Amino acid sequence: MPLYLDVYFWNWTNSEDIEDHDIKPSFDELGPYRFREVRDKEEIKFNRDSTVTYKPISTYYFDAEGSNGTLDDIIVNINLVAIGAAGKATNMEYKMKKIVSMGLNMYEETVAIAKTAGELLFEGYEDDMVLAGKEGIVQGFDPADIPFDRIGWFYMVSTP
Repeated sequence: MPLYLDVYFWNWTNSEDIEDHDIKPSFDELGPYRFREVRDKEEIKFNRDSTVTYKPISTYYFDAEGSNGTLDDIIVNINLVAIGAAGKATNMEYKMKKIVSMGLNMYEETVAIAKTAGELLFEGYEDDMVLAGKEGIVQGFDPADIPFDRIGWFYMVSTP
């Protein structure tokens, strides 16, 4: 039986109006972006107690025919790095808040970000603030807490 993952996005159509509190955010639903999931098993072990253990592996293949859009579609979405860094800074002391604020400004992080569907999903995209945090350059962020070098909803999940 085939397994599918359907992903929908909300494209933020008026993100440039974020500062105008009289204008409500506007969104268009995009998708589905359909992926066929193929499951497999690795590290299969037959145990002495007559059980079997294994590591499940899933690989996702883009299904262009079952999708309403392509992985090259540009989508304006929330900038997870900027929102995450600002959220973490709310519980920091004043000096650390200023350092995070300077980092957000230095790396030109904004509330919205425009990326392709492929980048937002499996490919991921580079972000200078994440790379700086991973290198230990940004104070207040432990490099060990950043196990990835790209941003994406399913980045590091298997695709061909």
